[in-house]
Amino acid sequence: MEFEKGSETMKNAHKKNRETKTEREKALGWMHPNQMDVDGFITVGDGVYNGDFVITGVEIKSNGELRFNSLEDMIAYPYSHGLMTAIETIAHIYRQLECSKVLEEGSAFNRLKVRFEANISDAFKGNQNPTAWIHLGHGLLEHDFALIESLEEDEEEYESIPGISNGHEEEGFLCARSVQGMLQEKEGHILFVALPLCYANQIGKELIKSEVIQLMHAPTDFAVSETLEFYDGESNKDRCSQVLNGWNQWVKQTDALLGPSMLERKRRTDGDE
Repeated sequence: MEFEKGSETMKNAHKKNRETKTEREKALGWMHPNQMDVDGFITVGDGVYNGDFVITGVEIKSNGELRFNSLEDMIAYPYSHGLMTAIETIAHIYRQLECSKVLEEGSAFNRLKVRFEANISDAFKGNQNPTAWIHLGHGLLEHDFALIESLEEDEEEYESIPGISNGHEEEGFLCARSVQGMLQEKEGHILFVALPLCYANQIGKELIKSEVIQLMHAPTDFAVSETLEFYDGESNKDRCSQVLNGWNQWVKQTDALLGPSMLERKRRTDGDE
């Protein structure tokens, strides 16, 4: 889909997306690991995933090539501290979900394959959502304004819609609601979205409405300083402590749910026999 910038065209595209989106189970839309429970973990494990792990917003070098186009490049030319932790966290969750279904026939997961893209618009050209998505760009608190539809006919009030940069630079912003509509149009679920951006929380809450995202790490609701994007903390000052506990909590909760979810799956299977 083309990303619309105008409020009216954005509204019409969003309505069309709701009418034509493919049939699938509604994703859970968890934005904090404390929301995770056994039933939900089973629902996440039954999602539709293709194994595509895309990292967008990769910086373009002066020669036109991506700053990194492989994990080896990321080691040679490191990004902000925490990116590798984010990748490892997502891979761990995916693996544990696969393990939770080991007793079920025909439950093999597609192998995760990482790819790198400069822009969101290039990364989502196909008809399927990726299994995992990390965006290394920027966030904008107010990109567009839309009429609130739930009001009385004689009332008129607008809400602001955040924006997300198409690429790595702080320019070419896309309306988060248009990106939400784009995700709705694609097939399959997104297991995990990571948004190490300014105003990631506001952007994430808009993208979650697509009902295709299972888990999301987007705690930042302020203008975060460069190199502090992946750390914990409610301010740039807090993040100078360089703590990554938020990512560890996803792993800890996933590991805690593995055993109980396997037992519950077996109980449900035995009960159907």
